[in-house]
Amino acid sequence: MESTPLGGLPMKRMRLGLVALATLVSSAVTPAIAQEWQDWPGLAGRAYTGAAERDYLLGLKAYYQADYINAIYLWSRLGESADARSEAGLALLYYIGVGTQRDNDKAFYWASLAAERGQPEGQSLLGRMYLSGRGVKQDIIAAYAWCETAQMAGGFGGCRGEAIQQMTGPMLPVAFKASNDLQARFRPNPVEMALPPKGD
Repeated sequence: MESTPLGGLPMKRMRLGLVALATLVSSAVTPAIAQEWQDWPGLAGRAYTGAAERDYLLGLKAYYQADYINAIYLWSRLGESADARSEAGLALLYYIGVGTQRDNDKAFYWASLAAERGQPEGQSLLGRMYLSGRGVKQDIIAAYAWCETAQMAGGFGGCRGEAIQQMTGPMLPVAFKASNDLQARFRPNPVEMALPPKGD
């Protein structure tokens, strides 16, 4: 069983790299820190798919080391350029107030972006926010739909059961339909999957 110390989110998932944006004062990754990170076992010799992947991993390392200022710096740039992992991280840090002040409005904003891009941790956090009413009007049906969608995508849907417990009988069919409709938006189109890539 995973421990759930902050905001009901499992600690194991938090360690998987959810980091977030905060108000940046005047910090940046120094050249010395960047060089030291290149020697980190998780990064050494890794073939990056680009600067975004490198910055994601460097931000992840900073987060693991509780160096939230540098994690925030790296991940905020990625979140602003539509990286769903970073958006989910930004949402989490605003939600729990690690490395920044708690800000439910910003947490909801970043979680919504990540969730709509199909990022399971963003979907789960968005569901949790709908469940608790933090940053958004409480909506048990939306909470269930997002948590179920996250779980079906391989994320943690820990709030799904909590949402069901808060529903009355007539709400269940509505929630199941909302969940199915939401999941259908994220399923790959089988026809598109069978087509050859464009340009071939």
